[in-house]
Amino acid sequence: MVIHSVFFWLANPDSKVDFDQLKLGLLALKDTGLALTINVGIPADNEPRSVLDKSYSIASNLVFKTVEDEMAYQIHPLHQKFISECKHLWKDVKVYDVETFE
Repeated sequence: MVIHSVFFWLANPDSKVDFDQLKLGLLALKDTGLALTINVGIPADNEPRSVLDKSYSIASNLVFKTVEDEMAYQIHPLHQKFISECKHLWKDVKVYDVETFE
């Protein structure tokens, strides 16, 4: 499996409108039908630790059955539409792809 984790820093972090638009865009990616699961959320309200980065605005975690499914997701029209319609909302984005051993 491949876990595709994406962290977004909003260009206007105080804008609820921008946050809601990005959140809805991320949730709409479920309609690609390629991910086994999609989770969208904000930094957890837990105790601070030196290794914990809570500086991002919103994140998504998608689980794919195969690397090929994740690659197909990257070029899927809904994913491309999300990027074109929402990229103005973030000032930075980081992606971490993990291929699991199991």
